[in-house]
Amino acid sequence: MATGANSGSSYLNLVEAVRHKELFAIKGYGYGLVTAAARWRGEMHVGPADRDLSKVDWGMPNIEFGHSFDRLHPDWIGSQLYDQLLDEGNERLSRSGHFLPHRSCAYLFHCVEDEEDYDRTYCLVLQETNTVVQGLTFIRQRPPSGHIWDRWIMDCASFKVGSQGVTLDYGVAQPHAPRDAIDMLTRKTTQMIDDAIVATMLVMSRL
Repeated sequence: MATGANSGSSYLNLVEAVRHKELFAIKGYGYGLVTAAARWRGEMHVGPADRDLSKVDWGMPNIEFGHSFDRLHPDWIGSQLYDQLLDEGNERLSRSGHFLPHRSCAYLFHCVEDEEDYDRTYCLVLQETNTVVQGLTFIRQRPPSGHIWDRWIMDCASFKVGSQGVTLDYGVAQPHAPRDAIDMLTRKTTQMIDDAIVATMLVMSRL
């Protein structure tokens, strides 16, 4: 599991943004469409985060995965290993035992620039209680200086996953968000859950 983030994309930088109230969040969506890569092209409302994060233990272990989950990068772990670990992870989750390597931990995944986004880092903040894993997603891109994405931004969707299945919280009032935006959030968050499961299995295999 490699490093490779610049200082602005580090876990410490995210924690500092939270503590100094510099964290932004996606608040909602307007007119737009979903791309093939499950990303949004259109109106997106972003502003200072107002979600209560006081119960998050930001002193949690944080694990860098480099570009291991970037399907466009040579370090991508590959579909065969990914699918194998995903199956094993889902089977392990179904047994209702302790799943994460720590009760609270953060995973950082880095992705190279593509046709839709700049170089970016995703940070999954995970907490496990009563065999249910709860997750929040944060994104930091590397656009030109001064761009709205040149900061840590919290995704509006969060999730819970365990032996009883998956629950998604979209963080926006569904009647006031385009149906396409809800579908995009479902696809994108489901992929993040799968990545978290596979990442956990990678970590556990090395303990």
